[in-house]
Amino acid sequence: MNKKILSFDGGGIRGVISLAFLKTLEKDTGIPISQNADLLAGTSTGSIIAVALGIGMTPEEILGFYTTMSNEIFKKSDSIDHFLSLKAKYSSQNLHQALLQAFSSPICL
Repeated sequence: MNKKILSFDGGGIRGVISLAFLKTLEKDTGIPISQNADLLAGTSTGSIIAVALGIGMTPEEILGFYTTMSNEIFKKSDSIDHFLSLKAKYSSQNLHQALLQAFSSPICL
C-alpha cells in the first residue's frame, strides 16, 4: 500500500525550474508525471503547479503560463508600505487575475 506523493516547494518565479524539469522528464520518458502520483501537493507557487497538474494541464502549459504572466504576477510594489514591510512584496490581485484567466480556460472545464 505504498503511495507516491509529488510535492513542489514555493519560491515564486523559481517554480519554472520545477516545471522545466518536469517538462524534460515527461518528454524523455513519455510518461505524464501527474498520472503517476497518488497525491500532488505544494506550498505557494508549488500549490499552483500541483493544482494545475491535477486539473490536467501539462508542465509545458503551466510553464507557458508562468513565463507569460510573470511580469504581472511578480510586479513589485513601490509603495512606502512595502518598504516598511507593512505589506506583501507582491500584490495578490495580479496573481488572482492571472489564476482566474488560467483556470477558466477551456482546458480546465
